[in-house]
Amino acid sequence: MRALDLDFAHQRTRTPGWARALLVLGVAALLAAGWRHATLRADLEAEQQRTAATSTLSTTAAGDSAPPSAALLREMAKANQAIASLNVPWSQLFTRLESLKVPHVNLLSVQPDASEGRRLRIVAEARQLTDAVAFAQHAAATAGFNQVHLVSHETVSDGDRTRLRFALTLDWVNLP
Repeated sequence: MRALDLDFAHQRTRTPGWARALLVLGVAALLAAGWRHATLRADLEAEQQRTAATSTLSTTAAGDSAPPSAALLREMAKANQAIASLNVPWSQLFTRLESLKVPHVNLLSVQPDASEGRRLRIVAEARQLTDAVAFAQHAAATAGFNQVHLVSHETVSDGDRTRLRFALTLDWVNLP
């Protein structure tokens, strides 16, 4: 039989340099990850506290606030009116207005009134009152115009020429 070699005082071999460097890199990576985790956790807790404070303020402000003031409501109504006037399909409207050709009548202005739906105020000039009435009747007979009313008229003279300036209102609807 063979004899056992029992050597309890065995000489250690030296650890290679690359293994030691790898150990140092691993420990450094572990420390960096721990530090990053700690900073992210602190940032998260701070953000949660800020969010909780903001939601508490907004809930308190929403629950305790008075209704909007009259001035704010007027401003909101003006803004809604401006938006509604921008949403008018102008090309369709002008096409319809151009079809209202009555001799001796000249359009001066077209003003949409968005607060009353699709209501228009038209100011025009004519030679005589009969021309103005003919224009209003032609507008009433035109498809897409409803509720045509002659609301005012006045005689305007500039030098040797006398004209009748009149205003009418009408509602218009979109046609397919």
